Amino acid sequence: MMVRNHHAGCCGHNPTRPDGSEWAHVLTLHDGSVVYADTPAEVLDELIPGYARLDEPGRRTARIGHAERLAQTAQESRIAASAAAGDLDPTDPEAAGLLILLRAPRSLPLALETEDAPGDPAPWLGDPALILVTTTYAPHSDAAPVAGNVAWLDPSTDDSYLGSLRDTGLFSYWTA
Repeated sequence: MMVRNHHAGCCGHNPTRPDGSEWAHVLTLHDGSVVYADTPAEVLDELIPGYARLDEPGRRTARIGHAERLAQTAQESRIAASAAAGDLDPTDPEAAGLLILLRAPRSLPLALETEDAPGDPAPWLGDPALILVTTTYAPHSDAAPVAGNVAWLDPSTDDSYLGSLRDTGLFSYWTA
């Protein structure tokens, strides 16, 4: 069972389940509405239309696709915030390489190496933080995960994806 409350922000009303108990999952959407649900799949159905009707392989594919699109959108927001703060000038030719790296499709593994230890992954220390999708990296692929200033979206399972949306600050999510 799932309820979407379009008025939570303005009137302070938090609905309860029909039996009076609290909902197990709560997600605040970007339009200010709040999703109250019994299962993670019901919450994700609000983010990924038709999600609840998919089988698990289809759900995994849908989560990964959503995570990749969301990572690119969120990365653009971070680039814009860095530009607004004066930390990054997107029109500066010297920033072109950085922008290519920041805007690289999330399906391309990022392989940073140190000069001292070729082949060993180096941490990303740049600003803004990278937003990457875990399924692009080991153990899901041969690419080593990137360490450092990285925010990870993990679409491996319903629970891990919702938790990573919260942990990256892209959505407000609570679960019992």
